[in-house]
Amino acid sequence: WKLSDPKEKLRIDAAFKIISNLNRQKKLNDETFEENFDYAVQRFVTGLASDRTHARKGYFTGLVQILKTFPDNVTIAKVLDIVERKFNTKGSKSEESDFLCGKMLSYGAILRSERATAEEVSFIYQQMLGISTKKSYLAVASIQFLVDYLPKIESETFAQQVWPKLADISPWKGAEAKIEALWLLLEISNAFPSLPPKPYTSE
Repeated sequence: WKLSDPKEKLRIDAAFKIISNLNRQKKLNDETFEENFDYAVQRFVTGLASDRTHARKGYFTGLVQILKTFPDNVTIAKVLDIVERKFNTKGSKSEESDFLCGKMLSYGAILRSERATAEEVSFIYQQMLGISTKKSYLAVASIQFLVDYLPKIESETFAQQVWPKLADISPWKGAEAKIEALWLLLEISNAFPSLPPKPYTSE
């Protein structure tokens, strides 16, 4: 796999070659398809915890594309399960930082695939907001994924399933307020004018 190549074009080509090969196997009813497919999904996810920037970019592209291309073969719930199993293990300080980055990119890829249910979106928003407070160098990227996805959420869905969970955990009040969380709050206010309630925006 050339997913970790420094050249962006080669990374993209590698990802699409993998997807194309899987697509061909599926159409031919190849008996190895399921095994190869499951391996690819797991590899795309675990590769997001690489300590190499180019590799993370390549595996991110692969995960987004496999989720978009094979909606009947992999559920978002399965990907979330892989994330929890692979990235919640103990390791060195450096490894745990890589795992946290892997989780962030996995959640970001799920959002980019636009396949998550409202409940899954709510879960991802909570997790990403938590990640943004744990490592300062992941804060901007975590919130950017959430901001980018706001236009894709229906107002009613956000009000009923996403906002109530965020309102309870978000670090945007008092001494613990985070600038990235305040940025998200501003974007939420712009995207959903009736939310958040005035007490949040006035403090």
